[in-house]
Amino acid sequence: MPLARIVAAALFAAASFGPQALAQDQVGDRNGPFVKTDLGLGTLLEQGYEIKGILGGGLILVRESQLYSCSLVPDHEALSYKPQFECSILDELTETADR
Repeated sequence: MPLARIVAAALFAAASFGPQALAQDQVGDRNGPFVKTDLGLGTLLEQGYEIKGILGGGLILVRESQLYSCSLVPDHEALSYKPQFECSILDELTETADR
């Protein structure tokens, strides 16, 4: 699948859930097609991911066929934002042929 098509599909998926929907509470939590990771923005950039776009409050990072969305997450206790980006990977569920 061409990279442009992957990015377009991911942007569409992320737009339908909104930027705040990409933030979860724990690593491994699923929110739509995205799964929260313990990787930060700096780590992903060091691993060769490139920022390919901005959607709402989130950055879209891409390397080959993998896509991450990184956004600042509200800190409800401090009535502010957490000081680091939280990143979620696009990991769509697929139906199996076993029925």
